[in-house]
Amino acid sequence: MKRKVLIIENDEEIKLIVTYVLELEGYEVEGARYDSAALVKLKANLILLDEWVNKREGHMLCKEIKAIEA
Repeated sequence: MKRKVLIIENDEEIKLIVTYVLELEGYEVEGARYDSAALVKLKANLILLDEWVNKREGHMLCKEIKAIEA
């Protein structure tokens, strides 16, 4: 079973490069927008989170995700 990595990144070029490298290494990669409730439903093994997402601080999204019981 492939491990799933969720990438939350505004810059499409960065997202594409990171996705390419991770997929070469055998990971399943999913890109997402800033929506903490929807992100939890994706059930990723790892989340790569940009510090600035849609003009908001990424670490605040991280706190929101951790606060949601899944």
